[in-house]
Amino acid sequence: MTDKQNPHENVLGRLQAALQRWYKGDPSAYISLFAEDLTYFAPVTNGRLEGGKALKGLLAPLAGKINVARFEVLNPKLQLHGDIGVLTYNISEYAGDGSVAVRWNSTEVHRRSGAEWQIIHAHWSLIPN
Repeated sequence: MTDKQNPHENVLGRLQAALQRWYKGDPSAYISLFAEDLTYFAPVTNGRLEGGKALKGLLAPLAGKINVARFEVLNPKLQLHGDIGVLTYNISEYAGDGSVAVRWNSTEVHRRSGAEWQIIHAHWSLIPN
């Protein structure tokens, strides 16, 4: 089955693998999902980040500093429009005692580049407890 026939598996599978590494302290796999012409919003940014260099500058210093006991990607929905896909999902991060530590909303816009999908925009927001 080609990627064009199964973009859900490509996008969601790569995201899950990248988040597994992210939550063990390695942001490089998540960074690698992005196109160089990306835009990015998160609660820790003062505005829109633009470009791979800016994203690496934000996330690379977190290497070795993130350690989440467990996480769940909830309610993923990928809406395809040709070579563009909009992925929305929630994430729950769990502390070592099993309690929910942080919950997130995420929206990512993916663009097909050859056989691979890359994130061209991401927007993260905290879900109030």
